[in-house]
Amino acid sequence: MADANVGQSDLPLFVFPDMLTTLDVHCTDRRTGQALSGVEVAVGAAGQGHQTDDKGVVSIQEVFVGQNPVRVVAKRNGYKTVDSTFKLIAGLKRQELHIKMSKYHMPIRRQCYRYK
Repeated sequence: MADANVGQSDLPLFVFPDMLTTLDVHCTDRRTGQALSGVEVAVGAAGQGHQTDDKGVVSIQEVFVGQNPVRVVAKRNGYKTVDSTFKLIAGLKRQELHIKMSKYHMPIRRQCYRYK
């Protein structure tokens, strides 16, 4: 007898088209407003990573719109990670999310060398 839990996901048993949306995520530099390419964007608890294009945009299809907010994590080398939750609106086929990322400034560590 097969296990009933094999292959099940976090989605409800029946998903209606108005429960799914396409999420367009726009990532920009907070200070300059310049689009950031190569940002790794993950949506949901176990979200698969997607990368932004040259215009700083990534489109993630079939995002489930439930009662709970959706967690979005955006990462890029040299920038602080953005980890936030957002409420999506049911019934909209396409939704936009704008993320402004701040550069990560590493403190300069001065080292003293003694020469003999």
